[in-house]
Amino acid sequence: MGKTRSHPLAIVLSMVMLSAHTVIIIPFAEGTSDYEDQPLDYYSTVPTINEKKNISDTGLAKLIGTYIGSDYKNMIFVFGQCYGGGFIDDLARATSGHSPVAIISASKHNEKAWMDDFESGVSHFLQAFNDAVQKDPTRTIWQLFNESEHNDLRGPYAKDPRDRKEDPQFFAQPQPAGDNIKLHDGTSNYAILYAGNPERQNRNDFYRMYETLTDLGYTDDEIFVLYGSIPVWPIDYEATDENLEFVFETLQRKMGPNETLFFWVSNHGGKQRAILHGSVPISPGETLLCSFSLTSDFIESAHATIDPPYVRLSWDGYIASNPVFLNNYLIGYLSATGVYHLEFDATAVPLYEVGNEIKIHSMEEYITSIVADIYLCADDVPQEESAIGGVGGIVVPVDKFVLLAPYIGLASTILVATVATAIYVKRVKRRKEKQ
Repeated sequence: MGKTRSHPLAIVLSMVMLSAHTVIIIPFAEGTSDYEDQPLDYYSTVPTINEKKNISDTGLAKLIGTYIGSDYKNMIFVFGQCYGGGFIDDLARATSGHSPVAIISASKHNEKAWMDDFESGVSHFLQAFNDAVQKDPTRTIWQLFNESEHNDLRGPYAKDPRDRKEDPQFFAQPQPAGDNIKLHDGTSNYAILYAGNPERQNRNDFYRMYETLTDLGYTDDEIFVLYGSIPVWPIDYEATDENLEFVFETLQRKMGPNETLFFWVSNHGGKQRAILHGSVPISPGETLLCSFSLTSDFIESAHATIDPPYVRLSWDGYIASNPVFLNNYLIGYLSATGVYHLEFDATAVPLYEVGNEIKIHSMEEYITSIVADIYLCADDVPQEESAIGGVGGIVVPVDKFVLLAPYIGLASTILVATVATAIYVKRVKRRKEKQ
């Protein structure tokens, strides 16, 4: 299992043995915890079809708090993407004190999740979870997770230690109701299936999960599919943050105290170092000045990643064509609503441990007063890791001899041709000597 650390509010109570599985029970709002908490300056993300707009762990938690609240019977989250464990702590806080919630991920907040191959493959943990549901869907969510973890071909119980690459995570609250949630337990059951920037293997995951849900009695009207920008069955919406918010707004009108919500992700995932300045008001015609202090690790991340670091701003309301400066260097203009990324070159714009400043000059004739969340972000992926594993957590079977075969064949052809030429030259010489 992944290393389990106490949340600041948690105290380790006891050790329990379940199916040769050591679990540390930690009270977090009266919840079961079998996960590693994410450091405060890290954020996990899933992509949308817009490469400038990711959905972060805090962003998803905000959507849940805004639209779903506490008016439901059960909620289940399953994250199959890399670094999915980073969503647990934010969702746990957003749903604390509410009806029962279970949150599952294929990997820890700092781990990749793994798939088979590009063509016919599926996510290893999601496949194990789907198999567990199909085997006996009447079991509790803890029982389904426990079996999925043991059958995950890249999980901690893989036969070959070299295959143990991901540590599935579990959280549920309150207890004992959280552990005992069932997948289709409500008067009505709703599901959201999400992939923002899918590969072919994500589509395989989607088909399997969709068919499993319909076998359980979910209707097409109860399953909301957000899948990239590619029109594949049974897609409902393109995977944008606006569409995801629209789906939650729709569910707000549908869900009541007897409904269950199942939220499921098969996708690539991201991990960021981010420094949050906080919510700040921007009034017409003013210059907003935000000061940041950075750690040396954050500055190192900003220089080490292939993708450039950026300033991320999110706000409610309309904002138009306002210049943004970082340490007195112009890095771009705001000209859209919602979430916006302004990328910059960390080698050209100096970053300091103390005294970094972001300035936004608002245009008096265009802007209304808004409240903005401002982050300074850097993808936490070392350059050498990206160069080696650019496809993320995917295991592609490779026959090295097959890869070498063309080169071996070429070398053999050259060798045979060289030998044949040498023999021919010798014969020609001998004939001339005889003459």
